[in-house]
Amino acid sequence: MSRILRAEGVVLRSTLWRETSRLVTFFTREHGKLVLKAKGARRPKSRFGAALEVLTRDRVIFYKSERHTPYIMSDAEILDDFAELRAVPARLRAALVALEFTDRVFEAEDPNPPVFRLLNSLLVALATHDGDSAAAAFAYMFQSAGLVGYGPQLSHCISCHRPKAAAFSARRGGLVCGRCVGLETDALRVNAALLKRLRLLYYGSFEQNLRHALPPEVRALVLAFLRFHVERFELKSLRFIGT
Repeated sequence: MSRILRAEGVVLRSTLWRETSRLVTFFTREHGKLVLKAKGARRPKSRFGAALEVLTRDRVIFYKSERHTPYIMSDAEILDDFAELRAVPARLRAALVALEFTDRVFEAEDPNPPVFRLLNSLLVALATHDGDSAAAAFAYMFQSAGLVGYGPQLSHCISCHRPKAAAFSARRGGLVCGRCVGLETDALRVNAALLKRLRLLYYGSFEQNLRHALPPEVRALVLAFLRFHVERFELKSLRFIGT
């Protein structure tokens, strides 16, 4: 017996499958990350149209029987194609970083509604606001890590808990005070301005982050943190946003 399922989500990846079909990696609110097979998607009169394009938010209907793997997509309706985002190269590059991060980091069929909402908020912000798009992409990755249990300690020293900050340790995952910094060989020094920007990146909205350029030092801190704590983090798309 086949079970008919429905979901709303964003296309993370879309690849060819044999001659006439596509495999679509879809990040959904209800089911997490899914791989859906769209039969006949490459035919001239395909019913799917542009709904299978990367960076499209769709409502889909799909099913799976005992004989089929992956899931079979039977219908897709475009909810948003983020045309304004696609039209600006910097916005598009930032969005592709977020999509690749989501695809690589999150497991299949493991729902995470907060991350789904965060991704949608990012795409809407990129589509409707000018600014430092790369900063918004970094904010998404940094905040997503927190939603899956890898949040940084940004209020006090991670070693002695003093409310002082002299450096940031990617390995320990947080701030280190001047007294303890000698114990953390990987710690990178931070001043008040860098610490303020790091906190905005983690706690601020995407609109706020778009309004403030991301210093190279903060990018380096966040990348070091993510590479240490997030499995399968290395992203090909990062090379296109100046990291």
